[in-house]
Amino acid sequence: MRWPGHHAEEMHLPLTQEHIGDATGLTGVHVNRVLRDLRKEGILGFHYRRLRILNPDKLVDVAGIDPQVAMPWITVNSSDQVVAAYRGRSANGGR
Repeated sequence: MRWPGHHAEEMHLPLTQEHIGDATGLTGVHVNRVLRDLRKEGILGFHYRRLRILNPDKLVDVAGIDPQVAMPWITVNSSDQVVAAYRGRSANGGR
């Protein structure tokens, strides 16, 4: 495994499937299908606005991105830092 300790990462994701669809230009139905497929493959779980990455290696492979790009997002405490950064931008009017 490429990830330190290879443990599942979990974070609060205050978005609905419809929000994700709006942000990505996809329908809520398509987002639901993609999330369902990723769950079936054991890559991630998304339930009650909690995103849990179960297999970061497979997620990176499916996404087709460079693992070095993903590393800062899938490390210990990174999810807390992402949420804090999001909250900081929101408090500053999105900056």
